[in-house]
Order: sequence, then C-alpha cells, then structure tokens
Amino acid sequence: MSKSTRSASNGQAAQTAARKPRRSRKTTPPPVAETNGHAATSDMPFVRASDLKKRSIEFLWDQRFAIGKPTLVTGKSLAGKSTLLTAVAASLTRGEAMPGGPRLLPGNVVWLCAEEQPEDCILARLEANNADLKRVFFPGFNRDGQVKFRPRFPGDNDKLLDFMLSVECRLLVIDPIGSFLTVGFGEDNGFTAREVTQSLTDLCQKARCGCGFVKHPRKGSAGNGTDQVSGSKEWFNQPRSVLVVGFHPNADDLRVVASLKCSFGPTPNSYTFGIDGANDSACLRFVGTSEFTADDVFAGQGDAVERSMLQLAKEFIKDRMDSGWELAVTILSAAASIGLNTKTLYRAKKELGVTSKPVGSNENRHHIWEKPSGGWPKGV
Repeated sequence: MSKSTRSASNGQAAQTAARKPRRSRKTTPPPVAETNGHAATSDMPFVRASDLKKRSIEFLWDQRFAIGKPTLVTGKSLAGKSTLLTAVAASLTRGEAMPGGPRLLPGNVVWLCAEEQPEDCILARLEANNADLKRVFFPGFNRDGQVKFRPRFPGDNDKLLDFMLSVECRLLVIDPIGSFLTVGFGEDNGFTAREVTQSLTDLCQKARCGCGFVKHPRKGSAGNGTDQVSGSKEWFNQPRSVLVVGFHPNADDLRVVASLKCSFGPTPNSYTFGIDGANDSACLRFVGTSEFTADDVFAGQGDAVERSMLQLAKEFIKDRMDSGWELAVTILSAAASIGLNTKTLYRAKKELGVTSKPVGSNENRHHIWEKPSGGWPKGV
C-alpha cells in the first residue's frame, strides 16, 4: 500500500472514530419522590410526615406565651398591658417562673416600643420589676435613646430576624403593633391582620422565641377584646393565644389578666394583680388566681361588651350556615375554639331566627341548626 493510500485510510478511520458517540460516564440520577405512583417533579421543597420529629410546644408562661407563637395582649387603656409584658420580660431575664408557669433559663428580650421611650418609662418599669437590664435590647435606637430605624411588619422581617438571632432572643415585645406596620398596611384591614400575624409566627419560629404584641381597643369603646381590638376580627382569629387585661370588677386597685382565647388546651387560670408605684415605675404584684373570665372582666365596662360579642356570634353563625344548615355539635365546637361562649351563641341563634331539630334514628340521632327559610332578618 502506497504512502498516500495509507494516509487516506488513516484519515477515514479517524473520521469514523469521531462519528462514534462517546460513552457517557454513568451518573446516579437524583432521587425522585413517589407519591401514589406519580413522580414529584416540582421544585417545591417538601418533607414527609414520616421524616418529621414531633416537638412539644414550649411555654414561657403556660398556655399563654408559647415559643414560636405570637400572643395578642389587649384591653382597656391604662389597665396594665405594658406592665404585664414588663413583668413577663423581667421574669425571663432572671430565669424565674411566672405564676403557675415553668422555671426558665435566663433569656434575652427584644423590645420594640413606639409610644414610650426606652430611657424613661420602660427602663424605670424594668428596674422596678427587677429585670436584668443587660438582657433587654431595643433595636432601632442609639445610646441617647433616639430612634434611628423603626422595623416594619412584614417588610423588615429578615432584618429583624438577623438581629434577634444575633442576641439569642427568647421573647419579642411589640408595643403597640399598630406603630410597626409596613407603610400602606391599614390597621383595621383583615389582610393586614393575617399577613402581619403570619409574619410574626414565621419570625418567632425561625428565632425560636415567644412574642407578645399589644393591640389597642377602639377609641371610646368598651367591651370584650374579641371585637374591640380592631375593625377586623382577624387580629383575634389568627393568634393562638389572646390575653385581655382589665380592671377588677369589684376592686378599683386591682387588675385581672384572663385568657380570651387559648388554642393550646384548656383555658388557663385568670390572675389578679396589683400595680405598685407610679405609671413610669410601675411594679406588677400578683395577688392570686381569679374566678373572673375575660367576659367578666369586660362586663363591668359598658353595655358594648354584650353587643360586641353578640355581633361577633351573629357573624360567626351566618358564615357557618351559608349552606342552610349545620350540625349543632360542629357549630358549638367551632364557636368554643374561637372563644365564643355558649350563652352568647344561643342568644345570637335566637335573634337570627335559627331553628334546631333532631334528625336520624335513635342509634344515630343528632341535632342540626337550620337557617330561616325566609333568609336572615334585615338589620341583624
């Protein structure tokens, strides 16, 4: 074979080799989640229930302040909402238990304040309640007590989370929540209430801390905190715990803190407390448990109590009975879960014209509530 022929043959062999597909290196395909025979191909992160580890709810104060869950504190002006939060914060900084609560390891507190300045009222109250001042932090203020930055919810969650993690926050205090809303978020708007309370929940879960936020009642109103905290009942519906602070019905020098809503279990005891000293250096003094409920506390503060709760009960029934009827046991259970008492619910039922009747055989007998055949009464 001539030299030129060998060169041509070698060239053809090289071209043939080039055309052969390269053997790819074997790779392990990414794991594919199978759900009911179908592959989960979405980029959405997920976790199986079987991979989760159960975690018990940890409380800073039993059934009232839980780690990872915001608590709404409401009530009449000057009743002692801020003083109560000061007492909770001070106990945490010392690692002492609140009445009936668990003994705690000393923890740090992040305090967002707007209506009062850190260096006057709040500092004096913390000292009066024997707080460890080194464990209380006021973000957004300089050493002279001047505001340099005010965090807003939900817009500044990430920035605030970084700060809370850096100081190992165990309790976030917001007094009041209305002063820390993102611009454009209306305080009496249901969307605002849901977005803000959910953002607080996310924040507390990531920081592994509790949260107490104050929501003032409407100006000039009296009555139960369920309805008076805002124009939107979502401020009440969203948190897992709602506390009301009010004046003692039978003693002018005492207050009562009562649970208006508790989604963790049985409603915890109410407590009577006194406030020693002036407002700018008020020290909370627990007297003992109280038989007064949240409804009792507000019942002595005007007829608006009954009206507000009754109106809420009517709205609740209307929302539940759009289909025309509802199982009595179901509607009673749902009402209890949001803090509506049975007496108020039955009064609302009567005024709306809702009827009840038994259905089913003796073995499977139950009662249902039925919407009026002519529709809801006008003006009710």
